[in-house]
Amino acid sequence: MFWSRLTPQALYYVEKDFLKRKLVVIEEREGSDAADYSIRALQSKHKLVQAVPIKDPATGTIRTCTMEVEGLGRLHRDDDAAVDQPRERLALLRAVPR
Repeated sequence: MFWSRLTPQALYYVEKDFLKRKLVVIEEREGSDAADYSIRALQSKHKLVQAVPIKDPATGTIRTCTMEVEGLGRLHRDDDAAVDQPRERLALLRAVPR
């Protein structure tokens, strides 16, 4: 998975198993600075759990729902190592089990 930028909440809203066994490549560190907390939580706990208030459209009642995302095989930011050439990036992407 290659992204140029991640917003602070982006990883919390992917499908539950979307990040399992994936290599996430972020173009540059600046593109992921805002999402550092969620990235570090995924790296250490291998999941994100978030409580979100959701309004029931039928009743108007607001209740708290738990959202969970599992996974993250590996995270790589291009400026973390020498992956400057497209061929090296492709080699990294091919190394991830599918």
